[in-house]
Amino acid sequence: MLYDESRILCGKCGADASSVIDPQSKDIVTCTGCGRQDRFDSVVKAVAGFHQEAMKQAAADAMARAFRGSKGVVFTPGRIEKMSFRWVPSRKVS
Repeated sequence: MLYDESRILCGKCGADASSVIDPQSKDIVTCTGCGRQDRFDSVVKAVAGFHQEAMKQAAADAMARAFRGSKGVVFTPGRIEKMSFRWVPSRKVS
């Protein structure tokens, strides 16, 4: 399995998150800007949720592009609710 590393940012202020090297699930992650804190396992869940929402949006956008200009098929994407996340990755999902 390949792993892609990126920094984790605070969803509130956008500053870097700080933690111990090789954190375990109960270790504390702290925002270097506003001081927000969470357990590492909660941070991982928040970042995974962010990726899941981003992938839903990317799939809807790809389908809309694929059927744009088609006379036989009309694509109407479902509503993808915008959520806010306590922690986000530093790079956009591609």
